[in-house]
Amino acid sequence: MKAKTLFFIFPLVLSLITGKAFSQTKKLISVKIEWEDFNTETIVDVGCDQFKDTFKSTKQTKSLDNFDAVFEINSLLKYFTKEKLYKNIDVRGVITLNYKEKQTEYCFDQFGHFYKDGVLLSNIPLMAFIKGLINAKYAR
Repeated sequence: MKAKTLFFIFPLVLSLITGKAFSQTKKLISVKIEWEDFNTETIVDVGCDQFKDTFKSTKQTKSLDNFDAVFEINSLLKYFTKEKLYKNIDVRGVITLNYKEKQTEYCFDQFGHFYKDGVLLSNIPLMAFIKGLINAKYAR
């Protein structure tokens, strides 16, 4: 009886251990970028929770679902680094990453600082890509 029990339990335990090791990473499906002109001045710094209401009538939006753009953004996500000193950022945009089962949202300023879940991050390569997309929109 013990041998039969081990025969069924061992594969189950093995699959649980190896399943975690070989599980796929989240697949990025699309990206939405909302931004306000970086030259826009405000009396006080705009926080993440105030961005959409503050710039409701003037913000612009670009949705990306083509493979090349989504792939490029996904490859730039690895450059996020946590800022050592916390400082307030004057938010001028929001990037929404749409995965198969969830959304992740970061707000950003014009200098490559990003904010999510109480953590201030930096990602200069991603900011350069976002600025390129924004400037391409103006060039049309």
